[in-house]
Amino acid sequence: MSSHHSPAVIRYAMFFFNLIFFLLGCGILGVGIWLKVEKGEYAQVSSFNFVTAANLAIAAGAIILVVGFLGCCGAIKEIRPMLLMFFILLVLIFILEITAGGIAYAKRNELENKLQADFNESISLRYGDKNQQGVTLAIDKFQESFQCCGYNSYMDWQWSRYYHEKGTSHTGTIPKSCCRLSLSECKKNAMQRDTYWQKGCFKEVMDFLKDNLLLIGIVGIVFALVQILGMVFSMVMYCSLGDKGTYA
Repeated sequence: MSSHHSPAVIRYAMFFFNLIFFLLGCGILGVGIWLKVEKGEYAQVSSFNFVTAANLAIAAGAIILVVGFLGCCGAIKEIRPMLLMFFILLVLIFILEITAGGIAYAKRNELENKLQADFNESISLRYGDKNQQGVTLAIDKFQESFQCCGYNSYMDWQWSRYYHEKGTSHTGTIPKSCCRLSLSECKKNAMQRDTYWQKGCFKEVMDFLKDNLLLIGIVGIVFALVQILGMVFSMVMYCSLGDKGTYA
């Protein structure tokens, strides 16, 4: 290797880092698309904007892909301006992540209380309303997926508008998505406790969200460590190229 080139170990380290960074960007982009397409029911039940969260994940993933491309080109071609831009963007992203994480942590109880109120309202007032079909589908999906019923138990439905609404085919019944038996057996044994899932849905949904938030937190820590390594590698390479008088 000629004397004006940076050490190969730094260049390969940068390339390996950017490969990881690029894959992480793909992962975040994929999670954003998955949230938007598959988990829209959360947006139906709660006024908390999960769609916006999905859009932010998609935007973050796309930005990370661009940043990874800059770093990769800067490392392979040994272009100092690209390496500097890569370093600056990594610092900005890191600061934004720390800020967003701090805000999310500070508002964690507020978010849970909001979800609690929205979930309760969805069961007691909004389920079965022909103008709230998204809510009805979402609650049904929760009850079927988590094998749960109501907010705390199947008894919650007896206080709902759906249960007491007059002049409809579902008056005095609990949603079939609560039924742990066949539909015909549910109708025949409608008043028996064992007919329905015994767990309440809110705890199940919150546990699911918390488990996923824990996973996101772990991924975030790994991502932050990767970013710090990227900042170190890019600045070492930038300085190395400067010392050797190479600018392209």
